[in-house]
Amino acid sequence: RSLRWDDPVQRHLPGFRMHDAWVGQQMQVRDLLIHNSGLGLGAGDLMLWPEPNAFTRADIIAGLAHLTPVSSFRSHYAYDNLMYVVAAAAATSP
Repeated sequence: RSLRWDDPVQRHLPGFRMHDAWVGQQMQVRDLLIHNSGLGLGAGDLMLWPEPNAFTRADIIAGLAHLTPVSSFRSHYAYDNLMYVVAAAAATSP
């Protein structure tokens, strides 16, 4: 299945959730890559570092639902490595 910029993330990852259910439903692939999710700078990075750690890709994606945003969806830029993890999972989903 092809991945398009405007695809809802949940089309490729049905279990994808954010702290606000509406944001999880509205999040598009492009939102993952332009860092306007509402999460703060580097939110959740402790799930990635230090290495090695026991967090799987699925753990990281599930953990997003527990991260509280610091701004409203699509209102501010804040770089977040975890969104690239989600984008990679969406791109490789069956």
